[in-house]
Amino acid sequence: MLGSRAIFSVLLVLVLVAGCSNGTAPSGTATPGVADSPADVASAFLENWERAQYGQMYLQLTPATQAAMSQEDFVQFYRDIAASAKLTSVQTQLVSLLAEGDQAHGRFRVSYNSQAVGEFEREGQIALSLENHQWRVQWSPALVIPELHEGDTLQILYQPSVRGNIYDQVEHALAAHDTQVTVGVVPALIEDERTMLASLSRLLGMAPEEIQEKYENAASLDWFMPIADITPEQNQLHYDELTGLLGVQMREKLRRAYPDSALFAHVVGYLGEISEEELKTWHSRGYQSGDLVGKSGLEAWAEPYLAGQKGTQLAIISAPGQVRTILAQRPAVHSRNVVVTLDSDLQKVATEALGERLGAIVALDPRDGSVLAMVSYPSFDPNDFAAGISAETWNQLTSDPRNPLLNRAIQAVYPAGSIFKPATMAAALEEGLYTPDSTFTCTGVWTGLGEDWIKFCYNRAGHGTLDLVRGLTESCDVVFYTLGKALYDANPQALPDMAKAFGLGAPTGIDLPGESAGLVPDEAWKTEAKGEGWYPGDNVNLAIGQGDLLVTPLQMAVLYGAIANGGTLYRPHVVAEIPAWTDDEDDIVMEPEAIGHLPVSAANLAAIREGLEGVTQPPYGTSWRIFEGMPIPVAGKSGTAENNLELPHSWWVGYAPADDPQIVVVAVVENVGEGSKFAGPIVRQVIEDWYQMGLERGPGQ
Repeated sequence: MLGSRAIFSVLLVLVLVAGCSNGTAPSGTATPGVADSPADVASAFLENWERAQYGQMYLQLTPATQAAMSQEDFVQFYRDIAASAKLTSVQTQLVSLLAEGDQAHGRFRVSYNSQAVGEFEREGQIALSLENHQWRVQWSPALVIPELHEGDTLQILYQPSVRGNIYDQVEHALAAHDTQVTVGVVPALIEDERTMLASLSRLLGMAPEEIQEKYENAASLDWFMPIADITPEQNQLHYDELTGLLGVQMREKLRRAYPDSALFAHVVGYLGEISEEELKTWHSRGYQSGDLVGKSGLEAWAEPYLAGQKGTQLAIISAPGQVRTILAQRPAVHSRNVVVTLDSDLQKVATEALGERLGAIVALDPRDGSVLAMVSYPSFDPNDFAAGISAETWNQLTSDPRNPLLNRAIQAVYPAGSIFKPATMAAALEEGLYTPDSTFTCTGVWTGLGEDWIKFCYNRAGHGTLDLVRGLTESCDVVFYTLGKALYDANPQALPDMAKAFGLGAPTGIDLPGESAGLVPDEAWKTEAKGEGWYPGDNVNLAIGQGDLLVTPLQMAVLYGAIANGGTLYRPHVVAEIPAWTDDEDDIVMEPEAIGHLPVSAANLAAIREGLEGVTQPPYGTSWRIFEGMPIPVAGKSGTAENNLELPHSWWVGYAPADDPQIVVVAVVENVGEGSKFAGPIVRQVIEDWYQMGLERGPGQ
């Protein structure tokens, strides 16, 4: 039995013999007036198709075909087919060809690569005729796709998959779908336009001319023209009146809903219409212009899971608009739900604690990095985006100088102030410059940089003589000025390096988009950014968390989480699990991920923790009155961070229970003043309520 190559060779021989018997020879023979064999012409035609050289293909057609179809229409036909089928390439192979007299017939194989449905193959037939000593292609739409008839078109049919939901740990929906009712007008059915407009204006809260504008330019009078969306409750309340208006109809549709409105807005995020740039990337996943995609928060980060992938079918549509044939299809990939680590009750507590003050709160579990609460104020209502945000609302959000769309917990950067001091203490201890028992004398004034560069402690009266641990407890600036200068003299890079080892100056890698890296200044940065060297004063400013240092609230929560848990920096995460939808899939569970370890010995870390535990205890703790009467011991640190505005940012970050840390809470309030006075009570409220909720829920809840 002959193989495929042998058969092809025999058929080509037949072509050549047939061609010679009719005074025709392949290219290169001596027969005058005939340039190419039918096999050459057919192969060239198919190769031109592969290269999208449609004009060259047209020149190879029979005169009859050219008379029936202009070159412009021919080229546009092929371009339309490629666009409609979302073809990225076409590969062809001439399988066989036989010439008899002035006619030739052959078979070819074509492989189509489509962004929408992937790769599919067809086998077609090609016919040629000898005209004026030239072999020409007899063309029909079937040469493009065998099933294609005159007047047919190609169309991608989509089978959407419903977007997945976002749940908290007790299956409370943070983002889900609910039913929306669209009120619309069918112009052909209107009988009393004035009455209809007056009623709709009253029921929908829209001006009559605004309603009229939405339907008066309908391409067809019998089209349903959407006017406004209302809730099912509103539909039920006004159903009789709406249905009594001739020309008015209601249609139900699914829409994205955020039951808690602004409560989880920055974490959950919002949807928006896909951009042209996004469409270039996601076109192959079935996205189309006008589709809604995640723009921020988990809606954006988890887009591939929440959206799944649309099923697609490449269909031939007949002239009357009926589906004639399904050429190829790609099944839909079901969307998945996302379960988060957030505690809804704690989120409410944190939101109430921050109130209407610009700032942020982060609470996380230091044992694995799971985020328990994340609050940023001001916030926004993601429901405004669900059906397409109005220009007025968008302008209000983007022109607000408080920037409500900014997630201050991960995107805003601030000078750290005194909450940075544990890193300075760690650097001094690890460099061997001091011990926890080393003593210092604070008179309220420090001249370590010279008489021309006098610096003051926040306690102008001075702290007297104290050791390093108590220096952290009392947040004595003179102690830390001294550490900063000593570190510079020993190794100017030691303090910046320790800050980076504590996780600062780089994104934490949380599963939310748009995280800021912050900034740890050092000699290399300053030389590049300012064209200046790194001086002792830079190190001294850094030692108290000032100068050019910038951090996010999340970074500080992770840093203190490492101090609390014994030195492990965990990657923070808000996603707990992405459950499988079918038995063929696996659950995606976010396991704790260590991203670093503090380069601090156990003894030195214990000294730092001792200093932080003293902060909430009398007689030396700077925040002991704020935390007096707490049911569990709390360790932490306040920070009063100077900035370019008149009042400093207020910080407080700590963990509890101090002897068995299970929660870290950081709060920052912008431009209000002292850390203990403003941020401290916020952290206390969050920790105290967290503890009380634990008692009410019982063990393991």
